[in-house]
Amino acid sequence: MAGWRYYEGDRLINHLKRDDLVALDFDPDNPEDNKAILVSSVNGCTLGYIPAFYSGFMYEIMQKRCHYTAKIESVNPDAIPQRKVNVSVVGQLNHTINMNSVVDDHDNLQLIKI
Repeated sequence: MAGWRYYEGDRLINHLKRDDLVALDFDPDNPEDNKAILVSSVNGCTLGYIPAFYSGFMYEIMQKRCHYTAKIESVNPDAIPQRKVNVSVVGQLNHTINMNSVVDDHDNLQLIKI
């Protein structure tokens, strides 16, 4: 998770656990990334952001109203800030997603089709 050290994560880390749901929201006013996706706890506390590498893809998923679930995959209190909490997103792409416009040949993003 990006930006962890700037928000409420360290205060909440002992209350976060694997499989806790998290909320993802657009942050269009973010000066660093116009497709920034904010990550919040179920209590509404800001934890950080989806890393910029994935934000364009997640932005498209959310904009096209694809069904997904975002949850905490792991909590590592002693890790470096951006690795303290890992979030996984699982869902289905709908027919309106044009993957060629989201991921180009130079990206290392892996989509796992089940």
